[in-house]
Amino acid sequence: PPKPLMKFQVSSRVLLRALEPLSALAKANATLPICENVLFDLTPERLLVTATDLQKTLSVTVEVQTRDTHRIC
Repeated sequence: PPKPLMKFQVSSRVLLRALEPLSALAKANATLPICENVLFDLTPERLLVTATDLQKTLSVTVEVQTRDTHRIC
């Protein structure tokens, strides 16, 4: 069966600002699929996004509106 969608509300501007520093790591090793580089961890009221290039790891937390708990890479 298909996995449930990750549902949350956040301003697109706030989300973009939070994800910008992570984009450099996600692009650093273009031979790896993006799924191996980024983890989205949703818990009530926050989204933790972690990116790695297998040498460095960066994480950012964004306040969101949700009741869901979900992890996806």
